[in-house]
Amino acid sequence: MSNQGVDTGGAEGDAAQIDWDAVKPRETGEAAAAGAAVRSHSHSHSHSHRRSRTRWWSPSRYWRRARSRSHSRARARARADAARADSDATGATTTSSRSRSSRSGSSGRLSTSVAPDVQDAIRGVPPSAAGHQHRRRRRRRRSLLSPVRLVEKHTAFAVLCLELAVAGPLLVLYGRHQWFRQDEWDFVANRSLSHPSELLRAHGVGWSTLPVVVYRVLYAAVGLRSYWPYLVAVVAAHLTIVVLLWFVMRRHTVAPWVATALATVLLAFGPGWEAILWGFELTVLGALLFGLAQLLAVDRDGPLDRFDGLALAFGLAALMCSEVGVTMVAVAAVTALVRRGWKPAALQAGVLGVIYVAWFGYARPSSSFDPTHQGAAAALGSAVSWAARSVGDTFRATGRGPLVGLVLAALLVVGLVLAWSSMPLRRFRRKGAAVAVLLAGALLGIGMLAAIERVGHAPDAGRYLYVNAALMLPAFGVAVTALIARWRILAPVLVVVLVVLVPLDAREFRQVRPVATASAELKPVVWALAHSSVLVHVPGNQFVDQTDFTKAVTADWLRKVAKSKVLPPVGVLRGHASAQAVLQLAIDQSQVSPPTGCVLVHRPQLERLRPGEVFGIQPAPGLPLDAIYLRPLLRGSGLVAPVRFDLTWGHTFRAVLPLKVALGSGPSLVPFELCR
Repeated sequence: MSNQGVDTGGAEGDAAQIDWDAVKPRETGEAAAAGAAVRSHSHSHSHSHRRSRTRWWSPSRYWRRARSRSHSRARARARADAARADSDATGATTTSSRSRSSRSGSSGRLSTSVAPDVQDAIRGVPPSAAGHQHRRRRRRRRSLLSPVRLVEKHTAFAVLCLELAVAGPLLVLYGRHQWFRQDEWDFVANRSLSHPSELLRAHGVGWSTLPVVVYRVLYAAVGLRSYWPYLVAVVAAHLTIVVLLWFVMRRHTVAPWVATALATVLLAFGPGWEAILWGFELTVLGALLFGLAQLLAVDRDGPLDRFDGLALAFGLAALMCSEVGVTMVAVAAVTALVRRGWKPAALQAGVLGVIYVAWFGYARPSSSFDPTHQGAAAALGSAVSWAARSVGDTFRATGRGPLVGLVLAALLVVGLVLAWSSMPLRRFRRKGAAVAVLLAGALLGIGMLAAIERVGHAPDAGRYLYVNAALMLPAFGVAVTALIARWRILAPVLVVVLVVLVPLDAREFRQVRPVATASAELKPVVWALAHSSVLVHVPGNQFVDQTDFTKAVTADWLRKVAKSKVLPPVGVLRGHASAQAVLQLAIDQSQVSPPTGCVLVHRPQLERLRPGEVFGIQPAPGLPLDAIYLRPLLRGSGLVAPVRFDLTWGHTFRAVLPLKVALGSGPSLVPFELCR
């Protein structure tokens, strides 16, 4: 070879620089045949690919598309390998003596110390043909495995669909005996589709326009005669969340059957029965549903397009369901920032942030979180502590005890370390960022929002357990997939744990029975209130029985209900139902300051109340008192059960109608102060 192609003046450790123009005429017949085979294979494959695209009606088009994508990726890798080999061969140098001594006789063999790509270059074989047989075998193996993987994926999803078809009617069957209670009365009795201000009014600290619209549409269709349409709406949201989480897990390296198994856990998540079987929880589940849809829309590669507009619509719908939507929008924005850059993230966070701030300034929602009362640092500390207890309760409730819950937490940490420790940063941005942000949303965002809203409530409430479990589910999928890939023996162990835990969790749905019985007892109460003879003497804006109706049912609404016939039939009323209705209409409870003249009362007190008379109830020093009981004494009504008035709604009572009552602290007989 002449000095035009090889530099012989280098040091001993240098290799030859190769001029491919000089090497090309020395191609052997075998190398030329290999190159022709590569070009022929590429041409025939592209022609068959075009032909398969025209036969769109073929029933196996999905398999052909998957094989085509696999072949395209293989060709791209082959081109990259060829370019890299060209660069390495061009930049390599060796001494002339070393290159000559590497030849062994007329056989043309080269020394094993020279790289294979350099050997091929010296022989005249182009890098594109080197290793072609290996790449072709690898492509063939992947094309054969693609149908198997597609069958596995479709079978796992078909099993999930079968579970959904069975679980949906069973869940509706479990909660069919419920009726309206607590916060639902605000949507039923205190909102209207014809007044935009009522649709935009906050419920607590959250924006709840979409659930209000759903309730008002169902109320116009079925009224209060049946609860199952409202129950179907929240169960449908639950099933949709399960499906969306399955797609989130499959997009982020979770095996199909692992995704189906974990989706089954959430499907039968008994500790969160309140979020699944109570119609009002459509606020939380709606925000979670639209938030996951927004995450799927932004978690992809590429510039801004129509899918980002669709993500904005999903994010706005999440904000219009409850305060959980704030966390879900933040999760989607951070995921877009990590994977696609600042522009998609700024679009999601900026547009939706401006809309939410504008609504917040208009509605001015109230919150029980008051940092000025105990200091900002102390208030933040209590919120963080509350959120940590909520996450710990989620593990404990899922594992049916603290020991199994601790094991689940350990599996989550170890599995995520195995899955993400060796993953390149570029791949993590595509296959791990969304899962990590969802996990952070469960540990920080949801817990903090719930703490700000419900800092005085139990952190193990069903709604918080459900949201925490749903957001941590993709991380569990990644962890379990990594553990099974590392230690195959763990697969049967995890299957046994799943088979044991799912039925135990599903048993928690039995807790809905006493709640359904208590809420069904309100049917005759509401009917008696609407048809009471004293209702005409009550002011229209007076709220009725704040304990059961959460300060939402007014006398005007009861009059409308009596005329519109939206109440369910209750049969024959018992004698004391009408007497209790009179008491609830005749007493107005408020949060104004009670009178100051107080006397200590040790036993039930008989009182004759005149219209406009005001009295107050205060707990005795050092003794707790959360409610007061009033028993109406009416002629011909006999012994009537007392009515409980929760002191959370106020310590001051005003008589609207003349009434004789027995006043006491209930079964506990706790002393209290009566103020006049």
